[in-house]
Amino acid sequence: MKNLLLVLALISFNAYSQDSWQFSADKQKHFIVGVVPSMVASSVISNINQYEPKCFKGFIIGASVGSGLNLAKEGFDLLGFGHPSYQDLAYGVLGSIVGSSVGVGLARLVNVGYKRTKK
Repeated sequence: MKNLLLVLALISFNAYSQDSWQFSADKQKHFIVGVVPSMVASSVISNINQYEPKCFKGFIIGASVGSGLNLAKEGFDLLGFGHPSYQDLAYGVLGSIVGSSVGVGLARLVNVGYKRTKK
């Protein structure tokens, strides 16, 4: 049943999508919606424990948050509230990966600074 729903969703994305891969204003919004929550979530999760940072866990959770928001938005579009596009989803996931990477990097910088001041 799950496989059937997945196939129907993919067919629906292809049927509705008259979109291009150009980095237009709509794609930029999807990218930003992926970057910002992913960056915040990954930096917070990575730096919960100052003495033992969890960078990989922060990256995964951060990327999941941004990707989940974009997936939910495309799901609403698929229900008839907009125009679903797998290109929008791809830019959102790309933004989530970038944001999560930046968030983990910022968390590591803060953690290094914290360790230097504690010595």
